[in-house]
Order: sequence, then structure tokens, then C-alpha cells
Amino acid sequence: MGGGLGRPRQRLTIADKEFCWIAPAVAGSATVSFTPSGGGAAKSFSMSVEAPTVRYKKVPGALPDEISGLSAGTAGAGMVLSVSFLPDTVSFQGLRWHESSAPATNLQGYFAGKMVQGHSPSSDPGKIGEDNGGVTDKAAYWNFEPPWKKGSFDWDIPTSYHVAGDQDRLIRNVTQTTNVQDASGCTTVTKDGDQTSDKRCP
Repeated sequence: MGGGLGRPRQRLTIADKEFCWIAPAVAGSATVSFTPSGGGAAKSFSMSVEAPTVRYKKVPGALPDEISGLSAGTAGAGMVLSVSFLPDTVSFQGLRWHESSAPATNLQGYFAGKMVQGHSPSSDPGKIGEDNGGVTDKAAYWNFEPPWKKGSFDWDIPTSYHVAGDQDRLIRNVTQTTNVQDASGCTTVTKDGDQTSDKRCP
């Protein structure tokens, strides 16, 4: 039997009665025991406890306020993403998820030799909902000066989950890349390899 980790309650129905237990905060194996209050033999079973992995998906047509509010002639691009957690065969409801700060790396072309701002995450962790989703993220970079030319840089962003009463636990690092296409300053932002913003030109 499998279960999602971290304090969200897991449920089991036996003989039309529902029993709840709280999963451990870390992935691994766990033993669930039951002793009937009216007497009878104790029962137990083993279950696997799974940690979440994170998946990003671009929300079509949605832009961060910082990008939709840019004036003509100002470079920048971005997108809004929905964030969900796998596997979807277990529940991670109630866990908190957040990204951490990260420096700019792999500075190429336009960005080489410049002081490029690092990733600045939200201070408000997202709460995972009943469907293992309900969390949104913004991926954007803007307001960098001309003259432009082809160039890019990466943020290698740690993503973590948090269980009440436990420490932050790393899920994995996710790469976000800002890419200036050419001297026009047209820009895209890509997150996690396969989610790319619409191209925006100054």
C-alpha cells in the first residue's frame, strides 16, 4: 500500500469503518498497527511512503503583473505556471511548497560580465490542495537595459516541501533560463526545460 508523506491523513476502510493515520514526514516504509478496543487480535500492515516531485505547466494567456505592466521599449518576458505534485496516486494535501533563492549562473552573450540579479522567491509558501495542485508560480525577468544582443543566463532554483513540525526537505532543483534572442531585445523565459513563455519584444 502506498501513501503520501507528511502529516496529511491517510484513510483505510475495513468492514465499513474508516480508520485514519498520519504518514511520516519522509519517504520510506511504515507499519500501521490497529488494536481493537473491544478485544481481539491486533493487526498491522506495511505501506510505502512517497515524497512528492514537482511539475510546472504554463497557464495560457496569463502574465505576471510585472510583465503585463511593462511599457513599450522595456525588455522583459514571463509567464504564470500552475504547480502540481506527483505521483497523483497519493495525497500530498496540506504540505507547504516553496522555492529558494539562487544566483545567476551560465551567463552568456548580453549577460556575460554583468551583475545579474539572483532568483528572489515568494515569502509565502504555497499550500498543496486536495488535488495535489492549487499552487501557482511566476517565472519572469525584466527591465534590463539596451543595447541588447543574443544572450542568456540560468537560475538553478531549489524547490522544497515542508511538513508542520519538520524541516524543509529538498524535492529537486529546477532550472529557469532567460533568453534574449538578438539585438531586438525580444526575450523568452523557460522553466524546467519544457515550459516557455511567449516571446515579448520591447
